[in-house]
Amino acid sequence: MTEVLAEETGTVYVVSMAGLKMYEAEDYPWMHRKASNTQMYQLIHVESDRLEYEAYTVTGKLYDAFDLIKDETGANKLIHKIPDIPEY
Repeated sequence: MTEVLAEETGTVYVVSMAGLKMYEAEDYPWMHRKASNTQMYQLIHVESDRLEYEAYTVTGKLYDAFDLIKDETGANKLIHKIPDIPEY
């Protein structure tokens, strides 16, 4: 089950890994979710004023998710939907 954790505005940066060579993820205060030595794949849906992002582990578990919604002024609103599973 996902839960809305916070609402923010601005740009969202996403980094992912799907190859065999992986590294430990460093910890920075601006990161909302991170995984080390973990392969992921992403699904991105765009419709009208909404971008929906989902990151899954190779075993199919939802690991991270958010919506990015553009309001009538053109500003982006970020809604985190991080699932209740531990970080890797």
